[in-house]
Amino acid sequence: MKKVFFATVCFISSCTNDDVIPRPYPRVNTIRVESIDPNGALFSGEIFYADVTVRDHGFLWSPYSNVVPGNADKVSLGSKDGAGRFEAAADWGLENGKTYYMRAYAVSDKHEVLGDIETFVAKGSAAPVIDGIFPDKATWGDTINIVGENFSLLPITNQLTLHDIPVEIVGGNKDTLRIKVPYYFPFEFSNVTITSQGQTSTSPKQLQLKAPDIQSISPASGTTGTTVTIGGLNLNSSYAKVSFNNVEAPLFDLKPNAVIVKLPAGLPSGTVQVKVVTGDGNLFDTTTFTVL
Repeated sequence: MKKVFFATVCFISSCTNDDVIPRPYPRVNTIRVESIDPNGALFSGEIFYADVTVRDHGFLWSPYSNVVPGNADKVSLGSKDGAGRFEAAADWGLENGKTYYMRAYAVSDKHEVLGDIETFVAKGSAAPVIDGIFPDKATWGDTINIVGENFSLLPITNQLTLHDIPVEIVGGNKDTLRIKVPYYFPFEFSNVTITSQGQTSTSPKQLQLKAPDIQSISPASGTTGTTVTIGGLNLNSSYAKVSFNNVEAPLFDLKPNAVIVKLPAGLPSGTVQVKVVTGDGNLFDTTTFTVL
C-alpha cells in the first residue's frame, strides 16, 4: 500500500536543514493557477526533490476542499525523470464561476505525495459528449461502459441517467465512465444521458435490457400450492411476474437467477404454459409445466 505524504512549500529564505535531507519519496510543489479561460485552466507544479523513481505525476482537482485520490478529477502525466517543473491543461469538468481546489501529486514505488492546495475560479471548459455505450444489451447488475469525452468522475459535476433515473458512476476516466444497471430499473429500452455545465448529451443508441432466459423448472409437475422454482438468466428483478396459463402465481421468493412461486389454483390438468415477465412487461420467456 502506498503511503500518502502532504508536501509543504519551502522558500529559500525559510528553508531548514530538513529540506535537504534525502527522503525515500519525491517532494512536490503546487504552483498557483494563473492561466484560466472558457476552455479550461492550465495547471503547474514542480518536483523539487526526486532521488527516487517517479512512476507517475500530475494534478488532482475538485469542487470539494478535500482534494484526495478518489474524490477528485485527475490528469496523469506518467513517469518523470528527475526534478523539475511540469504543466497540464484541464479542459474538462470545470463549470463557469465555480471555485475549485487543485493540487499537484507525485508517485514513487512506495509513496504518493500531494502538494499544497491552490484555489481558483473556473471560466468553463468543454462539455461532456457521449459517443456510445458498450455493451448495448445488459441485465441488472451488469457494468456498462459509457464512451465519449470530457467526463468527470464526480457526481456533482456529471449527472448520469438511464431513462431519467439517476445512476451511480462506479469508475472510469475522462473518456470512459462505468455504471451498473440498477436492480430497480424496469425499462426495456433506455437512453443514456449525461448533464454537465448546463449542457446535455444523449447516447446515439439506447441501452436494451436482456429478456429472461428460462433454463430449468423444478419440479416439472405438481398440484395447487406446489412450490415451483424457475431457474435461468436475467431473472434478478423485483419486477418479475410468473403466470401459468395466464393465471398469475403468487411470488414466494426471488433469488439471483431464480424465481420461486406457488402453483395457483384453478388450472386445468395437463400441460400448461409458464410465462416469466420482467422489466416493464415486454420482456418474457416461456416454458411448460404439468398440472396433476
